[in-house]
Amino acid sequence: MEVLSQKEVDELLQALASGKLGGQPAQREGPVTRPTVRVYDFRRPDKFSKDHLRTLQMVHENFARAWTTVLSAHLRTMARVTVDAVEQLTYDEFLASVHNPSVLCLVTMEPLPGRQMVDIHPALAFPLIDRLLGGLGTPDASERALTEIEVTVMERVVSGMLSALAEAWQGLVELKPRLDSIETNPLFAQVIPPNEVAAVITFTAMLGEAGGSLRLCLPYSSLKPVLGQLTSHRWTGGGEVAAAASNAANIQDVRVEMSVRLGKATLTIGQLLDLERGDVIRLSQPVDEPLTAYLGARPAFRVRPGRVGNRAAVQVVKVLTARGEEDDE
Repeated sequence: MEVLSQKEVDELLQALASGKLGGQPAQREGPVTRPTVRVYDFRRPDKFSKDHLRTLQMVHENFARAWTTVLSAHLRTMARVTVDAVEQLTYDEFLASVHNPSVLCLVTMEPLPGRQMVDIHPALAFPLIDRLLGGLGTPDASERALTEIEVTVMERVVSGMLSALAEAWQGLVELKPRLDSIETNPLFAQVIPPNEVAAVITFTAMLGEAGGSLRLCLPYSSLKPVLGQLTSHRWTGGGEVAAAASNAANIQDVRVEMSVRLGKATLTIGQLLDLERGDVIRLSQPVDEPLTAYLGARPAFRVRPGRVGNRAAVQVVKVLTARGEEDDE
């Protein structure tokens, strides 16, 4: 296609007005510069930059690691979750690729506006349910929707998944995800207009030999308020550090059982049967020596017994090493 100069356009307009369209076109003056043309599909406008998608991938790789730990603990089997792809699709394209029936979890993630969706393929959902109900985690090949009991089981699974998701996002946004409902038919899962663009993160979850895909659909309208934070500079510069600091703070709130042993005694069965109220059992612990306090099963401190108000208490007099030995220093 040739580009006409302004002079040629004027001559064509004059010829059209006079009814004379014949003749030779005027000679162009100087070389013609062709404009650079870039293909753009208005049905799929790019809303997310490459940096946005790269940051989303890094965030959800952390989520995959966190959910792997949660699944392995809950299912008591080896689990592995990996990120396969991060792409932007229209919501219509996303729904067209959803298996029917499927497990479509409609969620809200305050403070993000609107609703988001988690699509769990039946090839993953049924082994999860089977394992939680005491089975071996075998897949169900039948094309069917979930029963009410299975929906209740999946709600527990999704709640644990959303907790891991909030932990992964903690370095960027303090999310409070909540499960609203579970649908099985994509026709009843219209959370945004069909032509709206969404970021779709695809995962593969393996439970031993069984497994399937899981997809997280985050509409552009939901992520728009935090797009400025979805940069690799923000993530590598402060996000991971903030997440590590938050994890350290969470660890400090973990309750640890502490116990103090007053001493030990060895009795025969006959002596044990002859015990009466008021009898005294002699312990191996000397009265003038400190007792040992345990954190779980590990000796941690040397302490002396006492009272604080109406409660029994101990005073720490020495901290033991990791091997439970006294430090000479």
